[in-house]
Amino acid sequence: MSWTARVWFVLCLVALPTCATAATIHVPGGHPTIQAGIDAASFGDTVLVACGTYYEHNIEMESGICLTSETGQADCVTIDAQREGRVLSCYGLDKGTMVVGLTLTNGDIQASNGGGISCRYSLVTFVNCVVSRNRAVGYRCRGGGMYCIGSNAPTLVNCVFTDNTADRTGGVDCDFCAPTFTECLFTNNVTLTTSSFGGGMSCRSSASSPTLIDCTFYGNTSPEDGGGMFCAGGASPTLVGCKFSNNTAARFGGGVFCINIASAPTFTECSFASNSAPFGGGACCRYTQTAFTDCTFSGNSAEARGGGMSFELGSLEVLENCLFQANSSPMGAGVCCYESSPSFEGCTFVLNEAGIGGGIAFVESGYAELTNCTVSDNSAFLGGGMYCVSSTVILENCIVAFSETGEAIFCLDACSLDLTCCDAYGNEGGDWVGCIADQYGVNGNFSLDPLFCGDLSDEKPFALHDASPCAAANNPGCGQVGAWGVACGATPVEATSWGAIKGLFR
Repeated sequence: MSWTARVWFVLCLVALPTCATAATIHVPGGHPTIQAGIDAASFGDTVLVACGTYYEHNIEMESGICLTSETGQADCVTIDAQREGRVLSCYGLDKGTMVVGLTLTNGDIQASNGGGISCRYSLVTFVNCVVSRNRAVGYRCRGGGMYCIGSNAPTLVNCVFTDNTADRTGGVDCDFCAPTFTECLFTNNVTLTTSSFGGGMSCRSSASSPTLIDCTFYGNTSPEDGGGMFCAGGASPTLVGCKFSNNTAARFGGGVFCINIASAPTFTECSFASNSAPFGGGACCRYTQTAFTDCTFSGNSAEARGGGMSFELGSLEVLENCLFQANSSPMGAGVCCYESSPSFEGCTFVLNEAGIGGGIAFVESGYAELTNCTVSDNSAFLGGGMYCVSSTVILENCIVAFSETGEAIFCLDACSLDLTCCDAYGNEGGDWVGCIADQYGVNGNFSLDPLFCGDLSDEKPFALHDASPCAAANNPGCGQVGAWGVACGATPVEATSWGAIKGLFR
């Protein structure tokens, strides 16, 4: 999605209807409680609530009503359920129903879903709301903050889900629905039990296709999979400009976990930073067909494999123009591909650290392809740039350079590697050595300093100097080699130290 298209998409989403003005019902001026105000209202009316705290629970929203605080901001009105039941229920609500500027807290539901909000078959719109410290407990209860189900789905703008808990899915649980979230925050939500779903959000059916624009997942926790978000059962969420940071999972996908081959989630301009899990610190995908475009994975960690990302068991992933930097794990610090067939185009792997496969590791992968990728300044005991075992990997127009430890590429046990127009240079453990030694000097492969810009181009330090042998103009037989084109040239290359380049990413 282009930047212009994205801006217009967001503007269309946030151009929401305002509260209707057929009549205004005042709380507590005209009616003593919020529920009494709703009961007195008719379709098209506004229930206007004065600032304060209201101790109510199990409030039933009515269709076509606009329930709003007098300022339209969440710090004005707090509805405190005092652990005596759910805060708010929405069932079968028509388009035009709105909830604006409320804090919904201390809801507590047992043997049911949605501690803060239950939204069933409703077109309700929530704006500027905070849903906090709610819980849904009991056997397989879902959605501590919110549970939504049904073909008619809610729209949420500038809402916060924080400190909610549930047996399954602490924050928001989407079941057979396609809600839209714009500029929403999911933070410190916790899923309590094993056999559970994502800490911040889960979507778990073929009809669950939420859209998230510029949302943030921070500090959410799952005792199994998907610390930030969990996608399964054919769910196909669309995320644009979303951020996942400091989320944790005890098994798969610290930031995001996606599973099921029918699922086709898409992530565009998303970032994953400082998330952690044993498998796939930033994200983990199993049996999926996920697409990542212009995404960044930085500072994530995994205890087993895939510091930035782990692809597992039949995944068919497509990644374009993604950056993997400063991630860590024992195997595949940037990415680990296990029994999967991903495709990388224009991706960058830098400053990742692993025991095996600093930049990327392929383990029993049927077929994987890297085109115009840059793998530089990674480190590992085996395969500073890349590690390959029992896999088939194609590299075209790629740079594998400056591994601080380990060779450019290390192969073990029936690894088939085919390199064309690739530059392996400056790797501590050797460049064209081991399993790729016989490919040096053929099919356009070479070993020359790629001449990165470094601090000559602050925004593109791994772009090329105009004198680079990897620049298209200097390599007519291959065209551009690596993920970045020319971005500098006025200052002599000698003025750029490798330490300065690394400093930009520390």
